[in-house]
Amino acid sequence: FRAMRKLAATDERIAARLELFQHGVTEEFYDYERDPDALHNLINDPEYQDEIERHRALMRKVMEESHDPVLEPFLRRDEPAVVSAYVDRVQAEADARGGQRAKGKQGPKKKQNAKKRNAKKQGEQARS
Repeated sequence: FRAMRKLAATDERIAARLELFQHGVTEEFYDYERDPDALHNLINDPEYQDEIERHRALMRKVMEESHDPVLEPFLRRDEPAVVSAYVDRVQAEADARGGQRAKGKQGPKKKQNAKKRNAKKQGEQARS
């Protein structure tokens, strides 16, 4: 990312890619045959609307069948408050999990490793 920021000052294509990374859009649709670097988002191009609608319908079907938790924000993607609330909730959940790890709450694998280390230390101390 840092390298991209440096290069963006002199390379228009990298600058466009960096802009997309930093200020993403709700939806993207690319013609990879004509635009293999995916620099030109066609989501609002009238020529592609039938194909875009077909892809949206397929995506919705897969999301409904799999009970995808992102279905509601997907269906309401034109409502920034709904999307933002979803992202905020997911971020808060991730932050809470991260906070638990920081407080020393370890998963089963880490607990096993810690027990092995403690047993090894105790064995070394007993031999001393």
